[in-house]
Amino acid sequence: MIGPQVFRFEYCYLRTDGSVSITPPGISSMAAIIVDIAVIDPKSKVLLNDTQTTSLAGQLVDYSSNMVPGQLRTTWQNTLNGITTLPRPAISGIRVYERYFYLSPPTL
Repeated sequence: MIGPQVFRFEYCYLRTDGSVSITPPGISSMAAIIVDIAVIDPKSKVLLNDTQTTSLAGQLVDYSSNMVPGQLRTTWQNTLNGITTLPRPAISGIRVYERYFYLSPPTL
């Protein structure tokens, strides 16, 4: 568990050429690790049961090798915006974040 409010977590690697990789490239060609999370606030979480939360997490796609940085976060947000089968107050309490953890260049 990452945190009590995190219900979806995904990561990939940013290569030094700016492309995204879902498998770890060699350390010399890795610029950063990109992490995406979907978080639901406690008041919104009580509006959904465990099955609904699991189903919701399953609707948020994984990274794929043809994505560009920022695309997964946008895709997740668009998916959330299009959901009509769950209570809107619950969906509006979800936030999607993407962060880059840059790696220092190797030193000799």
